[in-house]
Amino acid sequence: MKTPVIHTLRELTRESKYNNVKAILVKIDETQFWSEDIQIKANGKIFGVYLIDLTSPTHLCSIEINYPAYWVFNHFENISAWQDNNGEWLPDGDSELTELERTNDSEVSYYTENSSFEVIEKIKYKRTEFNELLNNIDENPERAKSEWIETLLENYNNNHPNL
Repeated sequence: MKTPVIHTLRELTRESKYNNVKAILVKIDETQFWSEDIQIKANGKIFGVYLIDLTSPTHLCSIEINYPAYWVFNHFENISAWQDNNGEWLPDGDSELTELERTNDSEVSYYTENSSFEVIEKIKYKRTEFNELLNNIDENPERAKSEWIETLLENYNNNHPNL
């Protein structure tokens, strides 16, 4: 098993200026936030997968820079609790796991630049390509950026990356 590489948002934003990274897909161990019965059944870590928009820094009651993180889905490290010994789904196991993968109580969270994450994927655009992409979506920059985020979220919801 490969040891995950953990980065702070400060490192990632510094790198993004040189490598045209506009957003990152990250996973965060959120096992502790799940009920005890789900933790026992999961028998492993439960990750929240988020899309962090590096183009929208803000300050939230702090001098530290914060970045919006959009929840995409939950990932269960060990799915054997929902399968039998042959790897076949237990009755309702597939639907229960699918429901848990899509359970979240917050669409947008904010993380400070000192927060650390395991990066799954970096979403890159050259500055001119990114500006052109936003202009093609909508003339209003805020609506264009919002639609860009929605498109990315929909893509990752429908096509879960390998974790």
